[in-house]
Amino acid sequence: MKNLEDSFDRRKSKEEINYRFVGGVYPDGMPWSGVLAEVRINSSRIRWNFSTHTASSKPKPVTDLMKEYESISGKKARIAWNGGYILNPELVGKLGLPRLALRFLFPELILTK
Repeated sequence: MKNLEDSFDRRKSKEEINYRFVGGVYPDGMPWSGVLAEVRINSSRIRWNFSTHTASSKPKPVTDLMKEYESISGKKARIAWNGGYILNPELVGKLGLPRLALRFLFPELILTK
């Protein structure tokens, strides 16, 4: 996390949302990757709202959840993520991943304005 903190662009961006791709290696040697989003939540131009919208019966792609959220709420999602991954036992075996990685899923978070 220290490396991510050190890599923030110290210039003051005028954009409300900035993002960049990040990656690294876990202590067990397994790689990870993702997207780091920076949001200016104290902007005087936009009042941000934080909403949670989850898949109730089965996992869904975050893009499907965004569309569902937008149709229900009438709000435009600006940032959304699922925060985890789901792997079936066969894939865990093929990839040689630890059993702990079998099922790991956080609630979806959607930022709107």
